[in-house]
Amino acid sequence: MYAIETGLFPFAALVVGGVLYAVCRWVLRLRCNSRWVQAYIAVAVVLTTLTSFLTPVKVIEQAAETATAAEADMPLPAHTPPAYAEVHGSAPVTQADRAAAAQAIPFSPTVVPTAADATPTPPRWHSLMADAWPVAGRLYLIGLIGVLLWLMAQLLWLASLRRRYRCTDCTDGMRIYHTDRPAPFSFFRSIFISDALTGNMRRFVLLHEQSHISHRHTLKLCLMQLFTALNWWNPFVWLLAAEMRLQQELEVDDDVLRQGIDREQYQLSLLQVCTQEGKWIVMRTAYNIKPLKQRLIFMNKQLTPQGIRHQKWLALSCLALTVAAAVTVACQTHQKPADADDAAADVRHHPMAGCWTMDWISNTGSGIENHPPAMHYGFYNDSTFLCFSYWAKRGVNIAFSMSGEGYTWQGDTLVDAEGHPTSYTFSNDGRTVVSRWLKDSLQNAYVSGPDISEQWSRIEPDRDIVSVFTAMHSLGQQQASKGINGAWREEDNDNSYLLISDTLLMVVNWYPSKIARGFRYGAGGFCGSIKQQTDGSYLLFGRDTAHISQPDADHLSIDGDINGGGLPSPLIRTQLPSFLQRAFSPVVSVAAAEGQKQATE
Repeated sequence: MYAIETGLFPFAALVVGGVLYAVCRWVLRLRCNSRWVQAYIAVAVVLTTLTSFLTPVKVIEQAAETATAAEADMPLPAHTPPAYAEVHGSAPVTQADRAAAAQAIPFSPTVVPTAADATPTPPRWHSLMADAWPVAGRLYLIGLIGVLLWLMAQLLWLASLRRRYRCTDCTDGMRIYHTDRPAPFSFFRSIFISDALTGNMRRFVLLHEQSHISHRHTLKLCLMQLFTALNWWNPFVWLLAAEMRLQQELEVDDDVLRQGIDREQYQLSLLQVCTQEGKWIVMRTAYNIKPLKQRLIFMNKQLTPQGIRHQKWLALSCLALTVAAAVTVACQTHQKPADADDAAADVRHHPMAGCWTMDWISNTGSGIENHPPAMHYGFYNDSTFLCFSYWAKRGVNIAFSMSGEGYTWQGDTLVDAEGHPTSYTFSNDGRTVVSRWLKDSLQNAYVSGPDISEQWSRIEPDRDIVSVFTAMHSLGQQQASKGINGAWREEDNDNSYLLISDTLLMVVNWYPSKIARGFRYGAGGFCGSIKQQTDGSYLLFGRDTAHISQPDADHLSIDGDINGGGLPSPLIRTQLPSFLQRAFSPVVSVAAAEGQKQATE
């Protein structure tokens, strides 16, 4: 699936513009009807402009947390989960008991694990890149304003000529002004001609400029110059604009000769009027536009009906091929982040796809089963696992921690983020499964020993958890958010995010693994309801009041807390990070599968 990403993409625009101009210059010029070439140039300039600011981007899940060499030694933050009960034999606490215990605990997000003991935040690479773009944006705006001022000066100069010289004739809405300048030209419906031109020379000039006016060439040049201003840094757009001026002259020369004018006399008049005057003015149609050599060659060509048909098909074929090539280049020149493991993975179904709850975790072979005191949900889709646990819950008001990683296939073996194989032993009815993995592949394991076993039981997904994660995941699908809705990041903490939908709020403290080769993370946070009150304040989680101010569309400040727990502030707007989208995706996949199941039943 592709999406449109906005920004400034100079490399893609240079490649597209260069290819389109090369085709125009070396394939179409002097070989095709000038009208068809003008249509090609117009499409080429528009396509290059779109490539400069918009690019198709393939939407893929990425492993942005893959460690760099400098980050490989950074340990994960020390999470302190609730103590596990060490029991020999069957579990003494049922899942219903755990859920009831969570309901009985006073809801307090202040117990959520934090990164206080973590090593310093890694370099803000994405922030450094983001800081560079405003500089490029300012340079672009300076260039754009400079070119627009230059074009405005031309328009004002040309408009002033109407006041400086007298109009001697007005025919069919066209005004003829006599000037003391030797080079004749036209500007919209005004023709400026020298008093020194008489006889056939004057007649040729008037026919020439009247043809420019009938084709609205000045208007087309103005539009072309606006596109040139938008692409002022792209030399190929300037070359295409110059090519448009030449093709307009070729079109007009052909019109004049079709009226029975002697070709040699007309060509001689072009040579006589040739001058260097007024080269800086580009927003006018001039009788002496160069290069004259190409104009003379084109006028002397003799085309048969078959040659005209060949011209037409050549122009149409070049236009179709270059548009297709340009779109391909635009798609490929925008570098797409990818996980090397995921890119090579086969498309297969994970054997544990669905929703599970943990029964126990153990050092394989020890006979000691450690039973979690809180609810542990495991959500699997075909490539990603999310372990979600909570110790306090009131509907959608949940204090939680979560962790997860990506899985890939290597042959017939499913491997984790470190490339270690995992195994799954299912019960006869498929309702329970024992999974095994190596401890050194997960640094915050709860039990000792190198070989870990876990038993999970299939369970219906909790509707509150599903509704929260589905709402948060949908933020990544939105092109633009309004008001306070959207994804926010704490200004001084790259790992702290605040997500707000219409009725829900989630705070996530995100800790990507600096050891795993693939996608792996740990996180803690809390989520709950948010509702705006009549006085403008917001009621959070049904009981706490907070004042949210938004100085502009991209900044947010929160004055308030939840049961004594502070909220991240100040914040800046961001896109929902791809790693959060991927972390939430298993819950969304499970919800979608449950929806399809209910629909069929």
